[in-house]
Amino acid sequence: MSDYFPYKSLRPNQEEFIGLVDEAVRKGENLIIEASTGFGKTISVLAGVLPYAISMGFKVVYLARTHRQMDRVMEELKEINKINPVSGVEFRSRKELCLHSYIQNFVPDAYNSMIVCKNLKKLHKCDHFENVKKKKDEFNEIVEYFL
Repeated sequence: MSDYFPYKSLRPNQEEFIGLVDEAVRKGENLIIEASTGFGKTISVLAGVLPYAISMGFKVVYLARTHRQMDRVMEELKEINKINPVSGVEFRSRKELCLHSYIQNFVPDAYNSMIVCKNLKKLHKCDHFENVKKKKDEFNEIVEYFL
């Protein structure tokens, strides 16, 4: 069992799944696996990828289609971190993360939040963006670290 699998027991076929992921990562191959809801796909992928990635000093980019799927990845990383130190960063849409009260309260969707955000920045009406500009070097260091 992987040093990055935080649970006491595996579900049926999970060990094989983790092994297939590990093998594909080590060989640089693509892998497509389908499994039912509740199988433990997220933790199995992480448990299969992390040992090799960490041993090689790689960072893992995990893409998910929905916010709920990404929430699950972050939850699993927290569980893994209890047994082995790992960390993760989640990037979400401007609409999800924007701190500006106008966008939070009055803009209905991601497309319009993008337009409003652009205009607020252009007019220097976004204190959050202005602060990032002031701390540009620190911000760039953080971005570089995660890329």
